[in-house]
This record gives sequence, structure tokens and C-alpha cells, in this order.
Amino acid sequence: MRFYIKIPAYLIITVFIGFMGLSQTLNPPQPEAMYSNPETAEAFLQRGERYADRQEYEQALADYTQAEQLAPTDRTVYLKKGAAFSALNQPEAAIEQYEKAKALSDHDGELVQYLIDQERQKLQ
Repeated sequence: MRFYIKIPAYLIITVFIGFMGLSQTLNPPQPEAMYSNPETAEAFLQRGERYADRQEYEQALADYTQAEQLAPTDRTVYLKKGAAFSALNQPEAAIEQYEKAKALSDHDGELVQYLIDQERQKLQ
């Protein structure tokens, strides 16, 4: 007597992707190796994110500043800079960045205001 268990393909793929993500989390690539010579704002943002993932916030801020120079109207730059300043326990600088992000977008103002309020609580 044989028993068969039918496993949906999407479940197998999900588990595989999960293991791939876990292995990348355990052994993340060096930001410099991934983006050795970034030229676009997006590339600087991505490398900055890798630095932030490694808790190297000063390097992340340097890349986010480069991205800001290339794309001064991209609110994502200011959100990421605000998060890096927040991680460095610099709430005044974080608020300034979040305010810039809020000014550039009207569809997520409540979320950005929440971030601003969180930083203001740190100042009290």
C-alpha cells in the first residue's frame, strides 16, 4: 500500500525562496562588491541599503547623500536618510529628512507623520 502526498508547486517554490533568502541573510554580500562603481541614484540607494542592513549607517548616509544629489525629488532618498539618522540616534536630523519626504508626497503623509512623531518622542 502506497501513500502519496500531493504538495502544490507554489509551496515548494515558497520554501525554496525562503531558504535562499535565509542563506543570503546569514552571509550577505559586501556592498562594495555588489555596487563597486554606482552611477545612478538607484544604485547608490541600493548600496546604501546594504550598508544599513549591516548597521554601517555612516556609509549608508554617504550613499544616500550621493543619491540625493542625483535625484533631489525622490522621497525615498529622504525616508532612507531619515531612517539612518534615526538609527544613529540623531532625531533632529531624522525629522528634517522626514519633513522633506513628506513635502514631496501627499499619498503617504500619515505614515511619514508617524515617523516624525516617533523622532519627536525621542527628543522629550
